[in-house]
Amino acid sequence: MNPKILFFLIFLILPVLSGEESQEINITVYRDGYCHVSQILNVEENTIVTVPVFGENLENILITGNRNILYYDISGKEITVDTEENTEINIEYDTPDLTSKEGILWTLSVNSPSEFTVIFPEGATVVDLSSVPLEISGNMIKMPEGYQKLSYFFTSETKKQINFIFPLIALFLALLFLGTYILWNKKRKFSDLAEEEKRVIEFLERNGDSLSSEIRKNLGIPKTTAWRLFRRMEEKGVIEIKKGKENYIKLKKL
Repeated sequence: MNPKILFFLIFLILPVLSGEESQEINITVYRDGYCHVSQILNVEENTIVTVPVFGENLENILITGNRNILYYDISGKEITVDTEENTEINIEYDTPDLTSKEGILWTLSVNSPSEFTVIFPEGATVVDLSSVPLEISGNMIKMPEGYQKLSYFFTSETKKQINFIFPLIALFLALLFLGTYILWNKKRKFSDLAEEEKRVIEFLERNGDSLSSEIRKNLGIPKTTAWRLFRRMEEKGVIEIKKGKENYIKLKKL
């Protein structure tokens, strides 16, 4: 007879055991967010047991007894297994349903009927636990039963963010220094200017590049005085004089 058909016949005939006497649960966390779950149960021989599992998306399912590989059936978050002649079964699978990530922070959420052990990968740093752990040994943490949350991050991810942020900080400081220097240089140049020179700059800032006659009329100064004023400002690097039939005065960037 086909073993699968035999399994379902046994399932119809034998009573289902929904509460096991003891269960050992180990959850190995991977860096990509997947978890490998191992649920070891002490069971009676030749019975059908229904075991709650952690998550609906299960991959690489393997169920073994202390004698052989066992047949199983999945419905929702439960696995039904024929124990055959085994007194201990090990249910193993991978699932992505136990972890979530926000930024660099990962969170493992487990609702367990019994205490369980979490094994973190190398480089993981646990920063928050929802309950006081029963035991901590290296990268293993034993948690009590019930709904538990464990938050952690990987040191390598933190270093990557630091390596990314550091150049941005350096660029920001460089721009800040450059802006401060330009502002200081501008203030220094203005502090060296005479009152009439400042008035010329204010006029050019309001009206843009202008004819020398327009500036002279606005300031109310003689032509000779204006010519000397513009030459003096040109030597200071404040303005640029474009010569023509009439001189054209252009304000330089300070």
